[in-house]
Amino acid sequence: MIFACVFAGRLADKYGTRRALWCATVILFVIPVPALSVLHAVPTFPMLLVVHFVLCIAVSGYAGIIPSALARIFPAHVRSTGTSFSYNIAAIFFAGMTPTIMTWAMQYSFLSTGLYVTLAAGIAMVTMPVFMKRVEMQEAASRDERQHLES
Repeated sequence: MIFACVFAGRLADKYGTRRALWCATVILFVIPVPALSVLHAVPTFPMLLVVHFVLCIAVSGYAGIIPSALARIFPAHVRSTGTSFSYNIAAIFFAGMTPTIMTWAMQYSFLSTGLYVTLAAGIAMVTMPVFMKRVEMQEAASRDERQHLES
């Protein structure tokens, strides 16, 4: 995953954060349920490794880009506080509750974890235009501030 995160960051640098993040989110929307279905149909250790590898690559596409995009929505003077506060609030409510929710949901369907990721990716796709607009507005404000300081 480490290498895939770095690769995703390089793709974002080359093709733009919006495009790379959108592609990663679409992949996370599409891949989990079919991957878990294949694993359920062929429950072997080699298939587990393949599915795990594919899902790690899919997550890396998002995880390698989103930290830099998240940091860019805050002005420099509050960037550390804003990033850490928003990340930790999200972690409390989502990452902290996910194991409990997934343990409960797995009794109903083996696809629960895949559906959870698909739902999260769907929410990300709906909210991404607003998020990316905020990133671009903050980047423009930072450029204007730098130009003002240079002149």
